[in-house]
Amino acid sequence: MLAPERYRQLTQLIEEAGGRPITSFGNYLRCHHLPGWYEACRSFTAETRFFSDDDELLHKVSCLGWESFFVKDFVKSNSTGQGSIARSPEEVVEIVSQIRAHRGGIEGGVALRRVEDYDEASEQRYFVLNGVAYSAYGETPALCREIAQYIDAPFYSIDLARRQDGVTRLVEIGDGQVSDRKSWPQDAFVKMLAQYA
Repeated sequence: MLAPERYRQLTQLIEEAGGRPITSFGNYLRCHHLPGWYEACRSFTAETRFFSDDDELLHKVSCLGWESFFVKDFVKSNSTGQGSIARSPEEVVEIVSQIRAHRGGIEGGVALRRVEDYDEASEQRYFVLNGVAYSAYGETPALCREIAQYIDAPFYSIDLARRQDGVTRLVEIGDGQVSDRKSWPQDAFVKMLAQYA
């Protein structure tokens, strides 16, 4: 995963060499950073608030009045220490500190998401290539195809999961270039990419 400025430099080098990146700098941010896709998909995903990583964070989080928080920066959640779920504003600040220490900084800003009770075993990854949603196995869900109409970027991933009440929800969108295949077999992934030609 490239930080925004590094990706901008990469696209400039490609263009200087006479090429054209498939994913522009703008589309990279649109899918790689949570604020890039959130507004277009807010009705399909957990309520989210965005904050600067500054001394006012504790006060701002306290004003939300939420019982729990899923804490991440604009790209990734916390995979060390106490994980990503905070039960108080003070724990939010602790987790942000852990992300900063583990990853060397906060990318973009702090994103706090309302905790939704997902069936973790139900989470699946899909890819969208040139506006068409693809599944590793069988047909893509209707929600996946609907999201593809809202996000105009050439290549990105969509993670969906079923909430405990049975409703399918958007967990996140990611830039397709840096998204892991997860359960996708290699031949299915290559077959999808071949559609680009």
